[in-house]
Amino acid sequence: MGLENIEAIKVVVFWAALNFGVMLFLAINVYRWRAKEGVAVGVGSAVPGLEKAIRAHGNNIEYVPSILLGLMMLAVLGESVFTLHVAGVTLLLARVLHAVGIQQNTSRLPPARVLGNILCWGLFLLVIVRLLMLAV
Repeated sequence: MGLENIEAIKVVVFWAALNFGVMLFLAINVYRWRAKEGVAVGVGSAVPGLEKAIRAHGNNIEYVPSILLGLMMLAVLGESVFTLHVAGVTLLLARVLHAVGIQQNTSRLPPARVLGNILCWGLFLLVIVRLLMLAV
């Protein structure tokens, strides 16, 4: 157990890189809105596009690092490469769906946002359970 599971670690690194790419894209989107609206700090007054972009980026920051850390712990503890790939694609899909959904111009709760949240929370819960299983 440990670094001998280097292939599993590489899988997590691969999915981390893709999720970091999403994170960078969301950060650039916030900057784009700030430049467009002339808002250096905060959300400005009545700039819903900027506020949504900030929340999409912020929500991504709130979940991705913790889940990736959990996945790395699972890799070190010997989790299968297949399971880590499934978790990685689920995380990426969940965060992209959420980011798209939260930025839609609608008063309703967008289905993409809801599905993204469900996938993310479900994955988070599964990572927690699996870590507890491997820890005892």
